[in-house]
Amino acid sequence: MNINESMALIADDDEFFRLALRVVLTEKLEILEVLETGSLDDAIEAIGANDAVGFAFFDLNMPGLDTFSGIRATREAFPHVRVAVVSASRSRGDVLRALDAGAHGFVPKGEGIKQMEEAIRLIVNGGIYVPEFLTDIQNTENGLPGESVEILMPEASQLDNLTPRQHDVLTHVVKGMSNKEIARSMSVSESTVKFHVASLCLRLGVKNRTQIAAQASGFKSR
Repeated sequence: MNINESMALIADDDEFFRLALRVVLTEKLEILEVLETGSLDDAIEAIGANDAVGFAFFDLNMPGLDTFSGIRATREAFPHVRVAVVSASRSRGDVLRALDAGAHGFVPKGEGIKQMEEAIRLIVNGGIYVPEFLTDIQNTENGLPGESVEILMPEASQLDNLTPRQHDVLTHVVKGMSNKEIARSMSVSESTVKFHVASLCLRLGVKNRTQIAAQASGFKSR
């Protein structure tokens, strides 16, 4: 992947952090174009509409990204995009869950521009970045010594807190519409619809759209 020919996307509702990250991407790594969004829905639509997006940086506290299923669904829908988490969290569990979801790195906020540049340079050049505190098992802030980290997946009944786009896609899936039909109806790309379908599968603990429809219909009838 040619870094200078790829777009980067920053998905974070903190405009000051977006500015700092933009400086690193454009001035230090010479990425020519950087897109900015403040929510998961907007981020996915931007990636779906721009094939040149090669790198995406997601804040864990971004609106719509309430579970790590959003990271996994992004990787499944857009396998060519290198996805990294940027977060103020210093939880070892968050780092491990992000990596388990397929993230190419976990970049802590507040580490300074130089450290951020080194971390992002590694990620965009094909490496995997993890923060040093991941190895600090004695730090109680990061988990008790010897404590195992359970990789949590959303419960099958979790249909609350859907983003507006996820709710729209769910409604269309229940109606039996194909990805192409849903994309046409919502005026988005099929890749964007694929992301939302994958995200719904992970939320509900099912494997395909038929099972999504069955689960959703069952919940509505209760």
